[in-house]
Amino acid sequence: MAAVETQSPVDALQKSLGNALLTSASPAEDLAAATAVFNGFIPKRKPEEIVVATGVADVMAAVKYANAKGLKVSVKANGHHWQGSGLREGSLLINLEKLKGVRIDVEKKTASVQPGVTAIDLHKEVSAVGLYFPGGHCPTVGISGYTLNGGYGWNSGHVGSASDHLISIDVVLADGSFVRATDDNEYADLLWAARGAGQGFFGVVTCFEYRLDLLPRGITLMQSVFPLDSAADVIKFWNEKRAELPSHMEVVTIMATGPTGHRCTVFLGVSFADTEEQGRKDLAVLEDCPVQPRLVHDVHPSDVYEIWGILDKAFPKNWNMNVDVAVVPFEATTDMAASLAEHFKTSPSPLDHVLFAGIGPKAGSVKSAFSPEGNFEPAVYVGCYGIIEKIDVGKEQEVVDWTVKGQDLVWPHAVRGYVGEGRQETAKLRRCYTPEAWDRLEELREKYDPARLFLSWLAADPTFVQ
Repeated sequence: MAAVETQSPVDALQKSLGNALLTSASPAEDLAAATAVFNGFIPKRKPEEIVVATGVADVMAAVKYANAKGLKVSVKANGHHWQGSGLREGSLLINLEKLKGVRIDVEKKTASVQPGVTAIDLHKEVSAVGLYFPGGHCPTVGISGYTLNGGYGWNSGHVGSASDHLISIDVVLADGSFVRATDDNEYADLLWAARGAGQGFFGVVTCFEYRLDLLPRGITLMQSVFPLDSAADVIKFWNEKRAELPSHMEVVTIMATGPTGHRCTVFLGVSFADTEEQGRKDLAVLEDCPVQPRLVHDVHPSDVYEIWGILDKAFPKNWNMNVDVAVVPFEATTDMAASLAEHFKTSPSPLDHVLFAGIGPKAGSVKSAFSPEGNFEPAVYVGCYGIIEKIDVGKEQEVVDWTVKGQDLVWPHAVRGYVGEGRQETAKLRRCYTPEAWDRLEELREKYDPARLFLSWLAADPTFVQ
């Protein structure tokens, strides 16, 4: 009697994955596409194998395959994180960018969203039926990493962050099993962690369910431009007026280089009002700014696409970027702005900029890893962004040095970091969480991933991580 051939577990899983599995023998263009990231500073870290998932079954099989082969798992959806945190040396990379489904329940005002969806993808769908989700400040931000990092976006100061809107997740766990986590079931602690754990989450989320808000119908935009040396005075005025600003109004100040090559201070106010009349009334508070000269001033009805367009120009895809951010109290920003304006005069690239973005009172209103007390104090998100063209060879280290020196002026005043954009040095990473939240995340990691299958936060070197 002939012996019956049996497949090994690895061979069986490999067969089930089929063309979704990429190895070093796969076409170079497929490997490049599967490891592509938004930043032009492409890390040299290379995964051992890649699964480009087309459904939940692929994700489950990929996790079981990694277990069988003894590979650690990293996860990438859109690859917008500037350090390319999903790309890890020797890992099995699970690529989720093909999972782009969006299902809306208009009556319940909820949306079920797969991880390959971007902010602009989701807005197109929900706005078409009169609903709104506070997506990232850039349209190309992926919904997955954004939500897992906490997700502070447009109008979050009024309606809450992405993590505040998260009501359930579908997750593939370290043993390859599939569960749904809600606030009311046995996996509630997984949902708590998904609201802020970022790259430190110990599972693969295949679907996010969000509550939605009504679409603001009177979005109104104010843009003013002042000389660079006016930055501290503009931010001082903002501080003086912020108590008069409604929570549905967002203020951003940017030190940037204008189209004529002159460095300047851009002062943006966005009212997410229900009517244009209310929006103009909101912005009238900022129009009284006494700082002179005001080089440009305009107030007009707007929408999310126009607002995205302003910031999107500052982050061209595939340019080389180096970023660091921190969250600081309002009272520290005026003196800091004066120092950063002087520092900005030394920026090596015309796309370098310094961003001050107000964080309103409703962000972090749900208890989570992002906001353990459910009470995110109003503050300012301050970041130095170094950005150069890929063809500008030789300036990379200049940009890195400029960014690091700029944030050295910021971090002494910081109340916390933001895991979604900060440099993931160990000390700064710990400051993205309260000690209690950090300890709870580690306890949950031990519970759900005791063998540490999933690679956690990328611990970054003080220089740019390749």
